[in-house]
Amino acid sequence: MKKVFLFFALVGVFTACQPEDLRTIFESAPAQLTIKVGKVYNAVDGKDLTAVATKDADVVIAGTPAIAKGSQVMNASYGGVTGSVTVEYPAILADTDPVTITAADIWIPGNKNNYKIEVREGAKEEEVVETGLLSAQNHGYSHNDSMWLENANDYVLVDTYTYTEYAGNELVKDGDTYFTVIDDVFAADVELAANAKLEDKITTTEKTGTVKVSAWALYNVINKVTTTTTTMEVVATPDPAGSAPTVGNNGVVGTFQVKSILAIPNKVEIAHPSHASHYVAPVGHEEATGHGVYHGTHGDGSNAGGGFAEAE
Repeated sequence: MKKVFLFFALVGVFTACQPEDLRTIFESAPAQLTIKVGKVYNAVDGKDLTAVATKDADVVIAGTPAIAKGSQVMNASYGGVTGSVTVEYPAILADTDPVTITAADIWIPGNKNNYKIEVREGAKEEEVVETGLLSAQNHGYSHNDSMWLENANDYVLVDTYTYTEYAGNELVKDGDTYFTVIDDVFAADVELAANAKLEDKITTTEKTGTVKVSAWALYNVINKVTTTTTTMEVVATPDPAGSAPTVGNNGVVGTFQVKSILAIPNKVEIAHPSHASHYVAPVGHEEATGHGVYHGTHGDGSNAGGGFAEAE
C-alpha cells in the first residue's frame, strides 16, 4: 500500500511541475576551475620577481557541466623576457566544489653569458672650497675674513702667486673595499671594473701664475677648488636584447667611486678704501689660468705682494 501512495505522490509532482521546472530539479551544478600564476623568479640570479613581474590573469574554466582533463599554459614576463609553465589539471565532475590550482614556479629564462658588461658615469657630488692665494703677512686690509694685499700707488702692479695643478682621478676607498656589489652573480665583474682604476692617481704640478692689479686697489687671487666624486655604475645589459631579464637595480649590478680635483685661481680686486676716487676698474675680465691650491703666504710690507709696477 505504501508503494502505491509513493507512486501517486510522484505523479502529483510531475503533474504540478512545468518541463523547465523539472530540468531545474534534476540539473547538476557545473564544475569550476581557477588556475593562478604562482611565484616568479629570475633564472640568472634567483631573485624573486613575483611582485614586479607581469603575470597572466587568473584563468577560469567552467564545466558543461563537468570539466575534462586538460592543461593550461601560464606566463609571466619581466624585463622583456617571458617564462612559462604548463599546468596539468584532472577531470572535475559536476556538483563538485570549485577547484583552484596555483601554477608551479615560473622562471624567467637567461644566464650570465647573456649580458654585456659596461661602466658608465652616475651621480656626482661636488665639494667646493675657496681660498685666497695671497695674504699680507704684517700689513694689509681685512676683507672677506682674510688680509688682502694693496697696490697703493698710481701704477699697475704685476704680482705672482704659486699654485698646484691637478690632473687625473683616483678610486675612493669605502671602508675596506673600493666597490659595492648589488647583484652577487656579477660580483667578479664589478671587482674587475673597479680594479682597472686601481693604478690611476691624481698627479700634481707646482706652477706660478701672474696677475696685473689696477692702481689704488686691494686685491687677492681666490682659488676655487672643486673636488668631484663620481659614482661609476657597472651595468649588465642583455645581449642580444630580449635574451635575458633585467638584473640588479635596473641593470646596475655594482658601483665604485672615483675622485677628481679641479682648482681655478682667479684675481679679484676692489677700490682702495683710502683712494677710491683714483681707482679705475680693469676693462674686461682678467682670470688667471691653471688649476691649483696655495702652499703658503705671499707678500709683505705696504706694497705687499712683492710685485713690480708698470706705468700706465
